[in-house]
Amino acid sequence: MQNACLVIGEALVDEVIEPNGRQERIFGGSPANTALAVSRLGLKSYFKARISKDSTGQQIKDYLTKAAVDLSTAIETDDKALVIKALI
Repeated sequence: MQNACLVIGEALVDEVIEPNGRQERIFGGSPANTALAVSRLGLKSYFKARISKDSTGQQIKDYLTKAAVDLSTAIETDDKALVIKALI
């Protein structure tokens, strides 16, 4: 039997805006980052969260699935994805 971990929480996007106007989107949220780290350590990683069906939600899903995080327990929602804007 393979060891596995279920992480429950949120996934979000930090949108960083630099003084020169350059914008960068950083996908994560503490629970999403934990699920990703567990996967990178070689364990089966499941992530349960509400993830939007919008384009940002799809980007979050792509980010996690590329890291081999299993989203079969995630809940798709019509709510907009959470984007946090930060000026640096």
